[in-house]
Amino acid sequence: MLGILPTAPSIILHELQDGVVVIDVRKRILYLNTLAEQLLQTTTEESIGQPIESVRDSCAEVLHRLIVQKETYVEQEFMLNGQRRFFDIRISSLSAGQWGTNNTDASHLIIFRDIHQRKQAELDLQRREAIMEALTRTSQQFLRAAAWETNIPGFLEHIGQAAEVGRAYVFQNYEGQDNQVFTSQCYEWTAPEIKAQIDNPTFQNMPIQDISPAGWYAELSQERLVTARIWELSEAEQASFIDRGVRSTVIVPIFIGRRWWGFLGLED
Repeated sequence: MLGILPTAPSIILHELQDGVVVIDVRKRILYLNTLAEQLLQTTTEESIGQPIESVRDSCAEVLHRLIVQKETYVEQEFMLNGQRRFFDIRISSLSAGQWGTNNTDASHLIIFRDIHQRKQAELDLQRREAIMEALTRTSQQFLRAAAWETNIPGFLEHIGQAAEVGRAYVFQNYEGQDNQVFTSQCYEWTAPEIKAQIDNPTFQNMPIQDISPAGWYAELSQERLVTARIWELSEAEQASFIDRGVRSTVIVPIFIGRRWWGFLGLED
């Protein structure tokens, strides 16, 4: 007979913000709380008594790394509420009878902890460092070239691939009537699966002070780059990015001497 966790521990585990799974010596599921059900995309009724590997294939590798290779933890992505999120998975051995005299089969406690914010910050930092390294490596040569503007398409391809983004583009500023400054997209590189925006009228003849979100114009005009994770913007500010499938962006102002020539943008 499979052991059933006693009522008190079950109530405590059920209320935890972490995902919790208890397995026996044969790696069969004895218990899982609500978050674990969502991560493993199953229900208690469907999974109790089933080998955890049959519920989610990747659990076989995770358990091997934690139990056999004795790794401290494993990081893995899961779908949660329609979004990919990173979780830290750790495992603890359970002594015989630890969960009550009727539960001597309980072998291991598996904890799934949401580390998405920390992991996303790490990935954002790595991405930013890769972008800045690529910019530093190529920008001086690019700007020194006699006909540097003719090199922009190749430069965008290089920087886009180096930064592993879907789209790289350049806007150029110009002065219109009444000394009002406008900006227009004039160059673009896209990965094969990304829809080009070079002919999008939204990105032509824009008053430069209308750059959205609010505050970006001030930053760029002061020679400061802008970075953003789209889901952190307001709902109204997210709209145009979401329509294009953009998750994050980096915008770098281009100055020639003291003149603000335009800006380079990268979208993922």
